[in-house]
Amino acid sequence: MQRERLDVRLAPDEADRLRKVAMARGKTVSDVIRDLIDAAYEEIARARRIRAAEELGAMEYFDVGTPEELKAEILTKYDDA
Repeated sequence: MQRERLDVRLAPDEADRLRKVAMARGKTVSDVIRDLIDAAYEEIARARRIRAAEELGAMEYFDVGTPEELKAEILTKYDDA
């Protein structure tokens, strides 16, 4: 996979903490940054899915009847057209 190069400026203490995280995880700094980006993106996607589920749950619904009743209603609508 081809990777895009990105220049990020960090304060010395931020860069030091990032290197310490990488060492503790046995990964490169680049790998840690990619992992953090993936985790942040997944957090946003999960929040979006939860919000969608909550919106669906809040929707009003009505009883549409049995399949036979629905079929009869559809056929009646087409007969009137």
